[in-house]
Amino acid sequence: MKPSTFEEAMERLDAITMRMEQENLPLEEMMALYKEGLALQKYCVKVLDTTEKEITILQQDEEEPSW
Repeated sequence: MKPSTFEEAMERLDAITMRMEQENLPLEEMMALYKEGLALQKYCVKVLDTTEKEITILQQDEEEPSW
């Protein structure tokens, strides 16, 4: 399931981390959680990269003289 927000993805990553830290977790579940975590991490990095680019553009627009 793809998260609808960055915050939702981070919350799910926290839940995955807590679950993976538990003892006696079946290997299959551990792998499924690991794969989900990787997908969420990629999503978060993409959101952060996009946000950083938008901020850079906004800062450049602010620095240009408005004649």
